[in-house]
Amino acid sequence: MVSDLTKSRVHNFKRQENRRVEFTINVTNQTPIDKLRKIPALIQGIIRQMADTRFDRAHFAKFSEYGLSIVVVYFITVPDYLRYMDNQQEINLKIMEAFETENIDFQVREDKFLAIDQGAHELQPNETQPVAPNK
Repeated sequence: MVSDLTKSRVHNFKRQENRRVEFTINVTNQTPIDKLRKIPALIQGIIRQMADTRFDRAHFAKFSEYGLSIVVVYFITVPDYLRYMDNQQEINLKIMEAFETENIDFQVREDKFLAIDQGAHELQPNETQPVAPNK
C-alpha cells in the first residue's frame, strides 16, 4: 500500500504562534435572563485579564439537552502549550468564582442508570440534574 503522506501538509502544533481555543459552558435552563446576559461580559473580562491571550468572543449560542450553551473563543498568543494549559485552568477557576458570586449554576449532564425489574433505564437528557457551586 502506498501512502499519500508526502503529498499532505503536516502541521507542527508545537511550533504554532497562536493557538485558537474554543470551549462551551452550559448553565441551567432556569438561569434568569438578566444573569444570562451578564455571562459573556463576565467571561470576556476574565480572559482579557490573562497574560498572552486575545479574547475573540463569548455568546449564548444555543439551547440544548445539556442546558443553555455559552460558546467562548480566545487565542493564546504564544506557542507554549504549558502556558495554554495554565491559562485555561485559571480561566476555568475564575469562571467558577464569578458564577458562584453571581449565583449562576452550571448544568452538567450526568449519565445515570436506574435498575428497573432486571433491566436498566438510562435517564433522558431532560432528566439531568443541575449542579450548584459549593457555598
